[in-house]
Amino acid sequence: MRILIVEDELVIAENIRERLEEMGYHVTAIAADGPQAVNAFRSDPPDLALVDIQLDGSPLDGIEVAQLFNMEQRIPIVFLTSLSDKATRTRARAARPANYLVKPCNKRQLEVALEFALENFTADKEPEQRLPPANPPRCPFYSSADYFFVLEGGKYAKFEVSNLLFAEADGSSVDLYFRNRAHRVVVSANLGSFERQLPHPSLRRIHRSYLINVHHVDALDDAGAFVTHNGERRRLPVSKTYREAFFGHFRKLKAD
Repeated sequence: MRILIVEDELVIAENIRERLEEMGYHVTAIAADGPQAVNAFRSDPPDLALVDIQLDGSPLDGIEVAQLFNMEQRIPIVFLTSLSDKATRTRARAARPANYLVKPCNKRQLEVALEFALENFTADKEPEQRLPPANPPRCPFYSSADYFFVLEGGKYAKFEVSNLLFAEADGSSVDLYFRNRAHRVVVSANLGSFERQLPHPSLRRIHRSYLINVHHVDALDDAGAFVTHNGERRRLPVSKTYREAFFGHFRKLKAD
């Protein structure tokens, strides 16, 4: 069986690798943070992932990494962590792990945890269940309501929602325009999918082809919203379908 280790402490990671290899398992990679883990998962897909929840210096913690794995391909996840509080366990359950092991643990405990993980994962899967494709559309991922990650140059780049001006549909992809970037960022997803994956109160749908950040609206007219990107003011259409909800966000002042 092929196992991916996600652990930010190298000494602990190497110790786990040695134990796993002694048990006859093959370690595909050791990843110290979220982006490394996702890249390792894509480049050499494992049969199981052993994931530490607390990843110091990583933009994603282990629970969020596991959720990204599940979006790519469902495999057994074993959380290995020193965090055992109720809040952590509650968040961990949302990622549907096959097992949960509190460290420090010995070789026998690790071995049993892996065996049960495989059994739990097999029992959890329905015979008819179809797994998502190994290479699904590369949609944005986000770890909180305030930022998200987009694949750029083989790595997941972090973007703040507050810097997003607007999103424009372009066939099967979405062009993202930011106030601090001259060039657009392209995401392989339709606008509806992007909107669902990034539910933020500042982002409002105004047209079948446009999503806008209300905090960057420069001006309004009866059927449009203006926003400035790279020194150029653009007018984005506001269709009848979204007009009432969008303009309702702005309080209209009445003359005495």
